[in-house]
Amino acid sequence: MRLLFYINLTFILVNYQSQELLSFDEISKNTFGISVTNNSVNSDLGTLNKENIFSASRPIYGFKYERVLNNHISFLYNVSWGKLSSNSSNENFESSIIQSSIENVFYFKNIPTRNDKLSPYFSLGIGGLRFNSYTDKLDKNGFYYNYWDDGSIRDISQEDTISNIYLSRDYEYETKLKNDSINYSNYSLIIPASAGIVWNCNNLFNVKLFLTFNQLLSDWLDNISEGKNDHYFTLGFSINLFFSK
Repeated sequence: MRLLFYINLTFILVNYQSQELLSFDEISKNTFGISVTNNSVNSDLGTLNKENIFSASRPIYGFKYERVLNNHISFLYNVSWGKLSSNSSNENFESSIIQSSIENVFYFKNIPTRNDKLSPYFSLGIGGLRFNSYTDKLDKNGFYYNYWDDGSIRDISQEDTISNIYLSRDYEYETKLKNDSINYSNYSLIIPASAGIVWNCNNLFNVKLFLTFNQLLSDWLDNISEGKNDHYFTLGFSINLFFSK
């Protein structure tokens, strides 16, 4: 079975190259790719800093379709899904998201060919995001977290004088976040702005490394609204296959 798999894979690769879909010096008109990113949120719950930027990061995966319009500009459609999270000293949330966006991409050099493999670029777009946020309020035994001034977490409030038990967070986000006074929407417009570099491999595929600033037009991602919309940062890469002229 394994031998058959490798034979089929070899046949597909040889057949793909033999079709000569693209001359090495031509510009591909279409690419389809997958992306993997690491994401960190700036919200009312907490500001990103060097102490929490890695503990708050979560992965997001996506599919990308890009259509070249001319030597410098292309159209990009992106669909992605994953999680966003933030943790402060006594509050936390994790949100499952689905995002879709359309973007215009501008390449500073000609869109790379065999003779010009690298090009920096930036992109700007608009899209929609659906979020579903939860918080971690209970430990694995069902006790509510009570955060004390000494930094500990216990099963009773700090004002109680009876004996108490020390708790530790289990990082299971089991409690749905909602606001009792405001029925806000779990959907938001989003404006992604990216900067990156693309490397072309013989007009078979390319690899992109990029940093994206994602501005939400909602302040409810963490269930806290203090007048400033939430945003998050994306650092990632994508691998994109050329499939036609």
